[in-house]
Amino acid sequence: MQPLQEPGENKSGIDVGKLTASDYSAGVDVLALGYRDGSFEVRTPAPHHLLSRGKHESAIANLALSPDGMRLASVDELGTLAVSVLESGQLNVLDDVRLRGAPGTIVGLSWDHASRRLAVAVGTQVSVIDVEAETKHEAELNQAVTALAFTPDGRQLVAASRRVQFLSLPDLRVTRSVDLSQEGRAQQITDVRFSHDGRLLGVLMLGGAAFIDTGTGQLDVAHFRSLDPIGLRFGADGRVVVFARRALYVGPPAAKQVEAASHALKGDLSDVEFRKDGSLLFVGDAEDAELASLFE
Repeated sequence: MQPLQEPGENKSGIDVGKLTASDYSAGVDVLALGYRDGSFEVRTPAPHHLLSRGKHESAIANLALSPDGMRLASVDELGTLAVSVLESGQLNVLDDVRLRGAPGTIVGLSWDHASRRLAVAVGTQVSVIDVEAETKHEAELNQAVTALAFTPDGRQLVAASRRVQFLSLPDLRVTRSVDLSQEGRAQQITDVRFSHDGRLLGVLMLGGAAFIDTGTGQLDVAHFRSLDPIGLRFGADGRVVVFARRALYVGPPAAKQVEAASHALKGDLSDVEFRKDGSLLFVGDAEDAELASLFE
């Protein structure tokens, strides 16, 4: 493990101009970053120190860290899927997983909370791989999936595109579907995340956000006029952060408050994550002083 600081990068050594994907595991303070040249790196303590590096043949399209921080799933724009064992640095390409679609196709990745099963979605195909038992279950859905998340109890998988579907495990049968369209508008979903207690499912859409009460099914949906969010994260204390490139909301999970209470920023954000202690980790070139002043 060594500190990184190279010319042209920000003070954390992250080349934010070439960043294409990132993921964070708060329990072990591990940050994964993927770049246009196909390289990826893992840092801990985040974001300053390098733990390991690897490289794909094309730009990184998506990354997913296992919650225990032991494995990193990475996929490039040509559809090569790999799982890296971070302790050894070994990169294992999963040759038996064929990611279909043209280069640039959105590939969904998600680990279960036990850090054992990896869910992968490309187009309408969803696969769940047990990386220890080396078994796989597959299903073809009637929608192109763009975001995935295991339920906290590991019994179901959420697969989303323009609506949210709950799939039973291991057979990947659709048990429930939630329509988030308003006034005939159904925006593409870009991310789904569960709150720490599993009570809420946060849904990020192009130009909007929603929160689904998993117990009652109650929906809280908002389509924004000017905010174009790129990330949604839950904190252990129940707060949520929703961020755009140059705007940030931190507060209670209330969809209609997000745009109205967001803060405009001068610099760009690539990622925002809750640390284990409830503080925020920022990845981007927004000024630290500007961000810190929002939470004094």
